Amino acid sequence: MPPPVAKIDSSVASPQPNSYVAHISWQSSAEPLLVGYKLQMRESNGTSSWSTVANCLSGTEVRKKNLTSSSGYMFRVRPVLQGETGGSEENLVASVNEGGNVIPYSSASDVVGARSSSKSSSSSSSGSEGLLRLFKRLPDNKLLAKGGMKSVSLTEVFNKVDLVFFYASAHWCGPCRRFTPQLIKFYNDAKAMYAKAPGALQKLKLSLSAHDVNGFRSYYASMPWLAVPFDADTREILLSWMKVKGIPQLMCLDGRTGKVYETNGVG
Repeated sequence: MPPPVAKIDSSVASPQPNSYVAHISWQSSAEPLLVGYKLQMRESNGTSSWSTVANCLSGTEVRKKNLTSSSGYMFRVRPVLQGETGGSEENLVASVNEGGNVIPYSSASDVVGARSSSKSSSSSSSGSEGLLRLFKRLPDNKLLAKGGMKSVSLTEVFNKVDLVFFYASAHWCGPCRRFTPQLIKFYNDAKAMYAKAPGALQKLKLSLSAHDVNGFRSYYASMPWLAVPFDADTREILLSWMKVKGIPQLMCLDGRTGKVYETNGVG
C-alpha cells in the first residue's frame, strides 16, 4: 500500500513541554478480511528501530503526541487481516511475505518534525557528501554489482561521477517489467558513449517492496547497474527521500552537486 502521509499538526497542543504533534493518515484498504491497521514509527537518526504505535487502528488517521526528536520521525502502516497466519513480523521489516495472509508494511512516510540548526534540508542533501549521507546505514558501505555477484565500495561510486540515477522498481510490477529492458538498453548505450570517461555514469537500483529476497535476486541478476542490498535499511531511507508514490520511478541527479534534474524520467 502507499506510504502514509505525516504532517506536523500545530492545531493540537502536545502535553509534554518542547514536543510536537504529528498527524498521520493513509489510504484505506479494500481487503475483504480487513479488521484494522498496524502503525509503526521510527526516529530518523540512522540508528533507531521501528516501534509499534498501535496494533490495530480502526480508522485511517491518527495523531501522535509528545514527539521530541530534532531528527524527526518516519511512519509506516499495514492492513491487519482477520486470522493472520504466517509472515514473521521481523521479516516484515524487509517487506517480506513468507506466506499466509500477512500483508507487508508500506514504504516509510516522509520525515516529519526534522529541525536543522544551521542548514536547510535541501542544502544538507546537496553535493556528493549529501548523497553519501543517504547511505549512512549501508552494510559495510558496499553496494551490489554484477547482478549481485560482486560488491563495490560506496566511496568509489560517487568519485568523479557526472550523473547518478536512482531506480525504484519491483519484480512483481508489470510496468516495471516492461520498462526495465528499455532502461537496460539506455544504460548500456550510455556506458558505451562514456567509455572514454569511465565512472562518468552510475545508476543505483532500489527494489520497492519485493516480496522475498529470491525474487529480488532473480530480478536484479539481469541488470547491469549497482543495487542496494534487499535487506538494507538504506533502501527504505532512499525510497522515502525520493518520495516514491508509485513504480517504476527513475530519478536523475548531478553526481557532483546532488542537484535533482528529474524526479521521474519514466514515460
